[in-house]
Amino acid sequence: MLWATSGRRRDWHDTLGRTFGRHTSFRAAQDGGILGMGGKNSNIDKFMPRAISHDGGKTYEMSKTPFSQLNSGQRPSLLRLRERPAFHGWRLSASKNGTKPDSDQGGWLLRGALRRRGKRTWRIKRLPGAFSQHRGWPSVGYSVARQAPNGLIHLINHAQPSRAAFRVERAWILSDATFADNDATMERSAATKVAAAQPHTENFADGTPHITWSSGLGDDGRVLLHGTETWFYPGGSKQREANLPPRA
Repeated sequence: MLWATSGRRRDWHDTLGRTFGRHTSFRAAQDGGILGMGGKNSNIDKFMPRAISHDGGKTYEMSKTPFSQLNSGQRPSLLRLRERPAFHGWRLSASKNGTKPDSDQGGWLLRGALRRRGKRTWRIKRLPGAFSQHRGWPSVGYSVARQAPNGLIHLINHAQPSRAAFRVERAWILSDATFADNDATMERSAATKVAAAQPHTENFADGTPHITWSSGLGDDGRVLLHGTETWFYPGGSKQREANLPPRA
């Protein structure tokens, strides 16, 4: 289901239409309609469904995409790039139990796709470092993608360790460069030391500490957690604590 608003976004209403499955990702289409991709535990002949509405979400025309269905804990991201090709998406090519159409060549692989000028042709690339230790197979689970002012495409997700985020260049998607499905080098931190560590505190409404932690600048250029992080219950008792060993 899709909710809509007008004016100052104070009031929202159900658009009444329904797509083919839960967790559909929506984008405004170039022709003024609404495009929805995906659907949790839903498929058309084992393919991920596509939903298109030309009446503000009241009704949808359903069709199948060239991508295989998604399973539990997965949701695709849609992102319209400023450059052409103008459409970008992230998705998994197969569900957890391996159910996929015969035409899908990928297996359990995360892929980025570019849609060219409205044509239903896609540039498919494998995303390295997407192996999920929790699931035991490549996955980014629920994902969110955005394009930064410098053109880089950023992807965050819930299926990777908290340190894992992805930055992708459009040129890489269009290139023939490939990587391993699970690049161990990408999963290791390149930083050897952290400098200028500073303490931080997030407080409860009454001013007592909720979280205390420290971060500093790694010699690989990233801001990194460093030292002890402590969480407190309301009232001041300690909830949990984690210690990050200092780098040499």
